[in-house]
Amino acid sequence: LFCLAVPTIIVSMAIQSLGALFIGEILINGFVEPAIKAGITDVNNITGEVSVAGLSFSMSLNAAILTMAGIYLVGVFCVWAYRTMACILGQTAQMRIRNELFEKMEMLPLRFFDTRIHGDIMSVYTNDVDTLRELTSRVLPMVVQMGFSMILSFVSMLLLNTWQLLLVVLGFFLIIIISIGVVTKQSSRFFITQQRVLGA
Repeated sequence: LFCLAVPTIIVSMAIQSLGALFIGEILINGFVEPAIKAGITDVNNITGEVSVAGLSFSMSLNAAILTMAGIYLVGVFCVWAYRTMACILGQTAQMRIRNELFEKMEMLPLRFFDTRIHGDIMSVYTNDVDTLRELTSRVLPMVVQMGFSMILSFVSMLLLNTWQLLLVVLGFFLIIIISIGVVTKQSSRFFITQQRVLGA
């Protein structure tokens, strides 16, 4: 199911970037600016030249807006599809892990339960399994989404010849990565201590 979710994430991120390029490059540069320069005020009479992948064709502003709406509708469907699949994946994984834990615990001798605090055993069922569900349903799709979003943003900046902005973004990206590394290093000690207290 995760393999089906990844293509929908990629398509939704591509549509998000394509939508921004469509508004800036095609709608504004191809339709709105020429119409303002020509003094055309009737929206139904605005036409423009659209160039996509080396192909150039003429279309009306209304057709361009409908095309953009169609692109965004496909994006909305892809977002809905991958979020639904991620939820199903997370809930299925959680159910399977809890069932396997219960089956294993039925086989354990009574002395296991006598030597453990009741809260430690329940912590495995609630906190740890819920953390795994969170990983499969939210974290993994978000990592894939953010990765492709960054790649598409860099490609868009290169296509639009905004290399100065790209350098600024890369600089801030390095600062964020270094900051995350420092904070993670400092907070990992407290996380380990918390897990020991919880009995993990």
